[in-house]
Amino acid sequence: MAYSWSDFAEYARAGMGKAPDFVYIRAAKSVIRDFCSRTQAWVEPLDPVTVFANMTEVDMDLPGGADLVAVVSVVSDGGMALVPGRDYFTLSSSNTLMFPVHAGEDTTLAVTAALMPSRNATSLPDLLYDMYLDAITDGIIANLRSQSGQEWYDPSIAMFHKSEYLLAISRAKMNGYSGGRQNAN
Repeated sequence: MAYSWSDFAEYARAGMGKAPDFVYIRAAKSVIRDFCSRTQAWVEPLDPVTVFANMTEVDMDLPGGADLVAVVSVVSDGGMALVPGRDYFTLSSSNTLMFPVHAGEDTTLAVTAALMPSRNATSLPDLLYDMYLDAITDGIIANLRSQSGQEWYDPSIAMFHKSEYLLAISRAKMNGYSGGRQNAN
């Protein structure tokens, strides 16, 4: 099932009420992108990348509606893992793999990347909803309850949900570091 920003917003609304729909959706976008960026929870293999012998850079094809958080691994068609910073590098604002020297021969690379939904994504990976709905909901509520000057402002509730959100981020990072990452499929 494909989920949308509003699916997360509706779940948060059940625990809060009051705010208009667009406010929930804006908070959901902000929190989900932050969660993915901080945890690298959404990891999946990209389409193989062909590098010709004379190339020093190549663009990666990201899934529609996704932005790159980080390259997790790059493996050559010979099975050799490339070392980031030595064999390749990326810029944070780019979907380009760059190589400090030309490849000796044509090769195909298997790239695995950590992703986050782009701001204009129309659907979100199931795993974000299935595995992290409560964490993201805590983040949305913390975001909204910390907006001073709004009728839904409540700093004590915001602080509680923010601490729960930060704890969930720590747990998600530990899950990823221990090999518990799952791809979006």
